Amino acid sequence: MPDFPPPSIKKVNFPPARYIDFPLGRRIDFPPAVLGWSEQTIYPIADSYVENIFDLNHGTEIFLRARYDGPPPEEEDRTLLKFDVTTLPPSATGFQIRLLTANPGDIPMTLTLYSVTDDSWTETGVKWSNQPAHIDALVSILYPGTGGWIQFEGTALDTFIQSQIAGDGIASFKILVTAGIAAEWFDSREFAGTDSDPRLYLPAYP
Repeated sequence: MPDFPPPSIKKVNFPPARYIDFPLGRRIDFPPAVLGWSEQTIYPIADSYVENIFDLNHGTEIFLRARYDGPPPEEEDRTLLKFDVTTLPPSATGFQIRLLTANPGDIPMTLTLYSVTDDSWTETGVKWSNQPAHIDALVSILYPGTGGWIQFEGTALDTFIQSQIAGDGIASFKILVTAGIAAEWFDSREFAGTDSDPRLYLPAYP
């Protein structure tokens, strides 16, 4: 009976490999997408917002804010989020960034989620003058101003999170109003309990 696997076949390990051990030390590696992954919800380890009019820190407030009132010197606010992603499967897809709006209105706007590669900002230290740069626009959504949860998801978001899992294990984001003259507030992680906290959500697969 031939050896298993045949010596001429190169075994490939899919990161992170889940495996089954057979007698005599035989082993077959499976990529995570074959065996699936469980649903996970990750809450931010830091969140805040920055505003261009008052160069202050807002890291201890119970709300976050994204706002655009027109060209400078009108007010602009940007929300920052930071997650520890070390517990997430490296090849997972379908990630979602979710926030609960705190002031439903009737003014539509486009909200854009950007990647941030400088994770050195802190919740109680970040303000407009020292905010980290936002790099790539990952997802844009048209928010109609109706309240409730908003959700960012897409291939670019998956790719960025995968790169951060493989890197330093920290993923930072910035949310801007990129179309419309409007403002939106979101519950921050300082709001009572975790039911309304911002979150990074991974649905179970399959």
